[in-house]
Amino acid sequence: MNSSASRVTGSLLGGAIGDALGYPVKFTSLEEIERRYGTNGVPACLVPNPHTGFACFSDTTQLTLFTTEGLIYAVKTGMNPVKSVYRSYLQWLYTQDGGLVQSASTGLLAHHEMYVTRAPTATTLAALHSGTMGSIDMRINTSKAADGMMRTAPAGYIAEHDSARILGERIAALTHGHPDGYRAAGAFSALISYLIDGTALWDAATTVRDETAKLSWGTETAAKLSDAIDLAEKDIPDADAISQLGTGKTAERALSVGLFCGLRHEDNFPETVRAAANHGGDSSVTASVAGQIVGACIGREAIPAELTERLELSAMINDYGMQIGSLRGCL
Repeated sequence: MNSSASRVTGSLLGGAIGDALGYPVKFTSLEEIERRYGTNGVPACLVPNPHTGFACFSDTTQLTLFTTEGLIYAVKTGMNPVKSVYRSYLQWLYTQDGGLVQSASTGLLAHHEMYVTRAPTATTLAALHSGTMGSIDMRINTSKAADGMMRTAPAGYIAEHDSARILGERIAALTHGHPDGYRAAGAFSALISYLIDGTALWDAATTVRDETAKLSWGTETAAKLSDAIDLAEKDIPDADAISQLGTGKTAERALSVGLFCGLRHEDNFPETVRAAANHGGDSSVTASVAGQIVGACIGREAIPAELTERLELSAMINDYGMQIGSLRGCL
């Protein structure tokens, strides 16, 4: 039986690995992917950057790590967790706006990899540049893009079930104002929370779907979760199922692709992230979501060493997983 700390660390590392696998083919057509890699598409192995020797992750993992750091800071200082995460996102914005590496820092700002621009979305950048902290009551825009949801799994690492859902929604609403977007983020956070507690993935998925369906503005996310569950049970190729679920541009669709791949390949982490990366949409996000889901199911020890060894900052990510995992239930 995996400990909750192992599941948290597995989820954080699993998401980063999936992100690094999908990032090189982000928004590349499936036809082009197959032309480059063959009919099986992107293989389940990380390709090191020739300059660093490690596979690079995108803004998906950068922001997930800043979410993690913000929540850790909230527990240590007593600061409101949503305000603490917003503070952390402004630190990430500093890295993207040409800020200098803070070598004296003990946190993420000390790592130059956090300062590299890794395809951040205009919506997130504009929301943070606005100087306004978005909320569910004061919606900052009408976006339900996937980048609001993709970074909210840490809410499920530190809080339990319904509390994780509420926290995940509020974190997403900092930059993305459409209810479908923050409902999907809440569902993702709740799903992760159930998995960290050891709930089986199929049970967690159906529970979160049913809970989400009862919420105002929850029907769209619940419907996409149902689609993912139904397709995972059918004898249909992964690529065909993913094409039915969508490109992953919106939060509820990206979540459904990640969940489908997790359900279909729960016992095989490399195949989970490989399937989630092989489509023509936002493959870094969908593969990251799939990796976070299955990593939370199987734990840190079940992720192949050859994947973690090729990932940039894997030791630091592991450390952040251990830190936030030790704080479970503190929010």
